[in-house]
Amino acid sequence: MNTLYSGKQQLFEKLERMLSGKIDEGEVSLLIDSLRFRLGASGKERTSAINFFFKQIIDLNVPVHMKYLLWTAAEGKDLFSTKDTTGINSVANNSAEKHELQNETTEYWQDILTRVNPTEHQKKAITKYKKRLIAQRQKFETLVSGLNTIRKSLIKEAGSLQDIIDEFRNVLTPVQTGKFLIILDKERNRKEFSSEKLWSNVFSKKSTGEDKDDEGSEMSDNFLDDPEADPQDQIQIQEENESDLALNDFADQSPSSKSGN
Repeated sequence: MNTLYSGKQQLFEKLERMLSGKIDEGEVSLLIDSLRFRLGASGKERTSAINFFFKQIIDLNVPVHMKYLLWTAAEGKDLFSTKDTTGINSVANNSAEKHELQNETTEYWQDILTRVNPTEHQKKAITKYKKRLIAQRQKFETLVSGLNTIRKSLIKEAGSLQDIIDEFRNVLTPVQTGKFLIILDKERNRKEFSSEKLWSNVFSKKSTGEDKDDEGSEMSDNFLDDPEADPQDQIQIQEENESDLALNDFADQSPSSKSGN
């Protein structure tokens, strides 16, 4: 992601230097072509960024503990194995039984058993969720497939928009195009250029289901208003919030917290 933003900044700085000195229209035109290829609506680096964010959408919606449960339920491993895997360490190495149990468990299963130390009653209770988790995994697979279709459509339509922009460039000289791009790049954080403004019906509180008091809405709104903000910062904040929520949920549901109520 840093490549996209740093590369864009370097190219625009070079373009501005070109236009402030002795102007060579051929050089300006070549630089604008480079901008289009790398950073245009269907540019190589922008497409890579879209693919990155596509994966982040999924990762942010399904934290790692949820992925673990969905995967082990579907694969029949660890808690969801049909075999008793709790005594795997006591089985002789290189034995057929050892290999069989290893196929039924993850490498970190013993660590979970030792540190979390679920009771037999808890393990049996958790296995009852297997069918529901498998069904939920299938639902998510359908949703992810739909998101992937949308991702491809967005890239395709961005390419169509780029074709219009290319025709627009034929109306202006390379120098005019360069000045036009530089002016708009400096004004990129204006409200009227935000996705919320351009597609207000899509990003309205009512359509997104966000309440005015939603703590997460502030970060989301600011990110949309500032498309040049470092996405890694936004992702780190979101991941930290999700980790806190997951820990709170686990604490609320633990046997010790229940016994204290």
